[in-house]
Amino acid sequence: MNVYEHVCETAADCLQNTKDGMLTCIEKFKTSGEAIQKSISSFRHQLMSSTQDSNSSGVDVDTDDCGNHTQPPGAQTPCPVEYRERKFATNNST
Repeated sequence: MNVYEHVCETAADCLQNTKDGMLTCIEKFKTSGEAIQKSISSFRHQLMSSTQDSNSSGVDVDTDDCGNHTQPPGAQTPCPVEYRERKFATNNST
């Protein structure tokens, strides 16, 4: 169930089961919406913090190994075969 379906289902339940009517339901949704916004804000803050920590450690989290950072997610091109062979090759010399 996605968030939209959950909200619709909750709204229907609230309107059916609340004797105080629509204003009580609206107040419940407002409170729930504020809680969701706080959760998203907290998650965003943690993500930004970990990104900054990674960058300060010398890890460039804005790009991947193939330089696909200019394309939107899901539209990335695969790494060239030569790159994969070079990256995953093992050094068997002793």
